[in-house]
Amino acid sequence: MIKYLKNYFLISILITIILSIALQFFPLVNVTGYEFSLVMTLPLFLIGGGYAIKKHKSSFDKIFLSIGLFLPLIISIISNVLFSICPLSSDIFFYFILSIPSFIIGLVSGKIIAGYFNRFNGLILFFLFLFLLGMTFVEFYFRPQIYFYNPIFGYFPGTMFDENISITIDLILYRILIIGIFFFCYYLIKKFNLSLIKFTFITCLILFLWMIHLKPLFGFGTNEKNIKSELGQEIKTEHFSIYTDPGITYDTVALKFLHEFYYQEIKNKLQIKDDIKITSFIFKNRVQKKKLFGSENADVAKPWLKQIYLDENSFTHSLKHEIVHILAGTFGNYPFKVAKNLNPALIEGVAMAIENNFDELDIDFIAATALKNNYGMEIKKLFSGYNFFGNLSSASYVFSGSFMKYLLNTFGAEKFKQVYKNGDFEEVYAKPFNELQNNYLDYISVKNFKSDKDIAQLYFGRQPLIKRTCPRLTARLETDAWQYFIQKEFQAALELFIYVHQSSGSYSSLNGILLTKIQIEEFGSALELAEEKLNAFSNTSYFYNLNLRCADIAILTSDSSKSKHYIKQLRKSQPSIYYYNESVIRNTLLNKGMKTYQSYLLGDNVVKYELLEKLKKDSTNLSSIIPKLVELTRLTQKTVADLEVILHNKYFTKSDETVYAYYKLAEFFFSLGLFDKARIYSDLALLLNERLEFVNIVEEQNKLINYSRNRITN
Repeated sequence: MIKYLKNYFLISILITIILSIALQFFPLVNVTGYEFSLVMTLPLFLIGGGYAIKKHKSSFDKIFLSIGLFLPLIISIISNVLFSICPLSSDIFFYFILSIPSFIIGLVSGKIIAGYFNRFNGLILFFLFLFLLGMTFVEFYFRPQIYFYNPIFGYFPGTMFDENISITIDLILYRILIIGIFFFCYYLIKKFNLSLIKFTFITCLILFLWMIHLKPLFGFGTNEKNIKSELGQEIKTEHFSIYTDPGITYDTVALKFLHEFYYQEIKNKLQIKDDIKITSFIFKNRVQKKKLFGSENADVAKPWLKQIYLDENSFTHSLKHEIVHILAGTFGNYPFKVAKNLNPALIEGVAMAIENNFDELDIDFIAATALKNNYGMEIKKLFSGYNFFGNLSSASYVFSGSFMKYLLNTFGAEKFKQVYKNGDFEEVYAKPFNELQNNYLDYISVKNFKSDKDIAQLYFGRQPLIKRTCPRLTARLETDAWQYFIQKEFQAALELFIYVHQSSGSYSSLNGILLTKIQIEEFGSALELAEEKLNAFSNTSYFYNLNLRCADIAILTSDSSKSKHYIKQLRKSQPSIYYYNESVIRNTLLNKGMKTYQSYLLGDNVVKYELLEKLKKDSTNLSSIIPKLVELTRLTQKTVADLEVILHNKYFTKSDETVYAYYKLAEFFFSLGLFDKARIYSDLALLLNERLEFVNIVEEQNKLINYSRNRITN
């Protein structure tokens, strides 16, 4: 052991070099950027500390030190240039912002340790290493945030769903500040020759002030008090404390009922007896959520804190899902009150099974559609380890949810809760997993769903994050490009979108190119590019949006026949009710004249609303137009009265589009607290619906509205 510790420095360098080579064979970390630099912070801290505690330094040690510090970066750059299609970018500076400061902090830590201890310095350094990393666990467990600033690894965003990770002023200031704190501690020793006891006391005091007060003050951490203060409005219900922005557009009474309705539904479904109190944070927008919580795109629950974190734009779609996570915590495992071994397929599968809503469709329908079109997966593998994250997220969520729904409906809530707690399917259900899997596939196959390859392609024709080309670089540069676009600096936006598309081939960058060309009226070249890319995206989720773009750009070039061709294609494929309705809207506008269609595309939201309003006499297609009018009513200053004028004495033909229009109208009026109006349209949707995959959705909405009306009456 002693001999090992004496060679601690050289061993750390050797491990670091081996690790840096190994990383080149794995996605994300094989690019010179954030992930690689993040991983390298760990060994570099130990190298810095190992060098400092080494008692007898030779002239070669500085050479070894330089090798250990810079060779990993050189290896990564060479690998990136020779074997990766991702170009080198400014992300290389993550190494200088994350990795090298970690080395410096390790070096200073080692000097402090060497100043107080003569033996077991390597062991003490390693314990310090674990302690500093453990500080993040303490923050994660006791605070709302999921992003973390840490002395060793610098910064971790907390979720993979936010692809844009950039070097920010906050990150640079944090690294400077934390290095300054460590040097200050070292200065105290040298200046005042402090005893170990005094130094420990002062260090603990600094640590306490830093963790409890200074991190939130400087924006490097978030506590519950900060979030509540920033949001400003508290709404109390029987089982919830809801914190929102005072300017929230959703009616607060409806918001209360929505929370309480889902709570009761989930509790009954899972046969939970005891009541709990839940805190619901609904941020004003994604920007505020990222700043205070850490995640821009993902809505999250922390069952052990009984807290959920949403934003105003997404909470209606994810509220039920997140409440399931909290209530599942009543039978989950400590310390996080989740499934056994933190199994992600079990955690998300339980939530999806109870939610039973994927893009306003039954999850069994989505699973059946995937299976019939060769997008299936092995269920046993999905629930093993962390394979959940190796698939396309939509596929993992759908299949874990559909399988768990089958188990719940077949074997009941008690076994459902038992398997969540102990993770052993074969023990709980007394059947081999393969038999459960085969029975589930039989259960799905006998469902009378009408599946379609275009629906399957829409939901599953994408790649998971780890298989995408240069996801971090792409996300960062696209964010910059869209910022230029918003500021109307279209030439700068176009150049950046083109660069990203040439590097990654992403659809979002292609979409950026097309929209920018429209703004600068390069319609001909935009159409040429869009048609050229149709084949490249023909088997992906993006094919349908690209068809829509082709139709739009064709009409801007005054080629109505070509526009009709793409509208007809989209209407025929009908991958979703959204795309079908958009194709109907465009066809109706085109029938009114090319200029009308062009004005709709180039106009703002008010212009769009007014043009669609003029189509109200066309009762044949009005059901497809209504959902868009509802959306535009939310985005403009148009009132409910304006919308009701359009609806007055209008009777839609019986169709799937009519059911969906009534459903969206009921949703809209409910959000305004107009429960009687909501009930009228919800009843119509329920009465007319003939789509098996939509039954659960309209039934639940109808129950919610009746529940709310009864609460008002009582």
